[in-house]
Amino acid sequence: MCFGNEYVRASCILLLLGIVLMRGIFHPGFILDSPSSDMKIVFLGKAQLFIDAVRQGTLPFWDPYILSGYPFYADPEFTMTLYPPNFLLAIAGSVETLNYLFLLHLVLAGICMYAFLRYRKIEIIASLFGSVSYMLSGFVVASVYAGHYTQLVSLAYVPLFFLLVDKLVDTAGPKYAALLAVALALNFYGAHMQFFVWTGIMLCLYAGYRLWGLEEKSGLLKLFAAAGVLFTGMALVQVVPYAEFRSNVVAYDYAFSSELSFTPVEMLKGFVPFLFGAPEHYLFVTYYWESSLYVGAVALVFLLLLLTQRPWKRDTVFFVALMAGSIVLSFGKYLPFFEIIWNKIFILNMFRSPVRLIFIATFCMSVLAAFGLHSYRGGGMVPRILRASMLLVALMAAAGFLFRSQLVQILGYFYRNVFSETGFVTARTFDELLTGRFYPALNEFFLGAAVALLALAALYVAAKHPPEKMKQYALVLLVVEAGFIASLLVRTENLAAIVPSDELTEGLPAGMHRVFNYRVYGAENHEFYDYRSYRDGVFKVDGDSTLVLQYYDAYLRQSVSGLAANNTAPMQSLSVRYIISPVRLANANLTLLKEREGSILYELSDPSARAAFSQGTGKAVFEGTRQNEMYADVDAPEDGELIVRETFYPGWKAYCNGAELPVSRENVFMKVKVPEGSGCMLRMVFEPNNFRVLLALALLSLCASLGIVYVYRKG
Repeated sequence: MCFGNEYVRASCILLLLGIVLMRGIFHPGFILDSPSSDMKIVFLGKAQLFIDAVRQGTLPFWDPYILSGYPFYADPEFTMTLYPPNFLLAIAGSVETLNYLFLLHLVLAGICMYAFLRYRKIEIIASLFGSVSYMLSGFVVASVYAGHYTQLVSLAYVPLFFLLVDKLVDTAGPKYAALLAVALALNFYGAHMQFFVWTGIMLCLYAGYRLWGLEEKSGLLKLFAAAGVLFTGMALVQVVPYAEFRSNVVAYDYAFSSELSFTPVEMLKGFVPFLFGAPEHYLFVTYYWESSLYVGAVALVFLLLLLTQRPWKRDTVFFVALMAGSIVLSFGKYLPFFEIIWNKIFILNMFRSPVRLIFIATFCMSVLAAFGLHSYRGGGMVPRILRASMLLVALMAAAGFLFRSQLVQILGYFYRNVFSETGFVTARTFDELLTGRFYPALNEFFLGAAVALLALAALYVAAKHPPEKMKQYALVLLVVEAGFIASLLVRTENLAAIVPSDELTEGLPAGMHRVFNYRVYGAENHEFYDYRSYRDGVFKVDGDSTLVLQYYDAYLRQSVSGLAANNTAPMQSLSVRYIISPVRLANANLTLLKEREGSILYELSDPSARAAFSQGTGKAVFEGTRQNEMYADVDAPEDGELIVRETFYPGWKAYCNGAELPVSRENVFMKVKVPEGSGCMLRMVFEPNNFRVLLALALLSLCASLGIVYVYRKG
């Protein structure tokens, strides 16, 4: 029975492909990793916080371990809290479960694409072809390489949304409006917000395209509006905290927002993905994992074949237009008008890195490649396209071999004189690249080019067979070619090797005070990953987060500047007791504790207490933190203002002897007004404002959606 259904068979094939590709995750103790992975930098720590909170019976709203306290739930780039699959982390109780969540969403991307293409009446082989092309595309697999979990969650659902829009338009069924709302909300809870917003815009365009020309639109428009209302009801529980967070963080300026923009020459990566270097040493304007346009050279052949066919079908026109539009906008700062529209369009200036729009082109290219294979009837332009493609790949490989020394010199000048202050390439690492890491004899570029050439040559031979046989060969060759390229990007490493024991900070008795990992540009900085903070209970004033609260960012910068000038007072005010530094610091308040391989551990004398009265005779002893809570033993003989050195954020409440006390901001910290005669264990609790009301609304909207699905289940 399992293999009697076409969709089950296709799902099993895609699952097997995913398992083979990610087989390294099945080794106990191993985790997905790469030299540029955010797994070790960000997501291992976030996962550990999530596990600890859920296993203690709550949700992780607040992160006490980084940035002197941080609103974990409200950060739109690392969404984890309400997304149902993430609860597998808590069930398993291990951060290694992230491996299987990556596998789940990689395979889900392929399955959803297959379902969408089959609904569009694309034949089975061509649908599998498009599914493999998308699932193993450079942008999707690079999300695994870079450890971008929320980005992969975003990409996995894109074909499903298109499928549900199709079903809604074709059936005018309320069931599909409700299912679309549920799918959007489910993805919203776990997606990277930039990708979700762009996907939403893409869906609106697709819905408009499907409605265009229909005589009766009013009923369908009402169903789309109903889907929007139901989705909004489910999403507000996350939207409101996001909006509040965005109003408090450092805003992007145009220069930073547009820094990573796609360049026209990088389109050549569609045939040879590592044209500009191995992923971990990507020496061009944009990073590989932000800009890969690769969907398989074999897939590109059938995309080009489709473009040669006249007249274009209506679907072809839409997906070509969407692909072209996303590529053009991804050029960002290289467009003469981009700054103008960036200043005028709110959606654009909410996010950074226009190059990320390439994910839309990736999806469209895989769809168009499936259309092209579906329409293949033999002969025609295929041999000429294959000859031109092989010539292009051969020329790129030859140019890379013949002119690598000149290219290295150009890049050397580029990075030392143009990008010398960006911090991305230090003199030491760049010298290492010049001695052999860039274009060595058999690196990823030459391997990728060789595989592409072999796949295209094999396809050229296969073109002599009947069309149905040719299509089967094309699918097999795509699996081999794209699978090989993907295998270079999917890597695992023992968790103990990623976050090894650290002689410098081993057994660091941080207590209630904090640690600062001082970083100096051009130096060999110590890596004190956030994961160690979560795992070992070490509090930090720094931390890895793209978005930082504006007032805290300014205060931390001031503190770092003070430290560079040998003024430790600002650091003391942050309750810092230990400083890890790559350079020697001269200050009477610093005591050198350890020195290992150029990294120095200092102890800072007289750090400010985590909780203390600003004046008067009151006494307070900070007792510790729990999930979303802090405790202090307070004795106030007279009215006083208790300063709690945790970053202020709306949503904190303080209770003493059952009475709620006012909480306000004092500089970057929290100030609690304690009345005379109070003696208690002060309890401070964080919960996003109106969370329970918004959660009730979300559950009500979900129940309404499921009720509609049940009532109209036969529609």
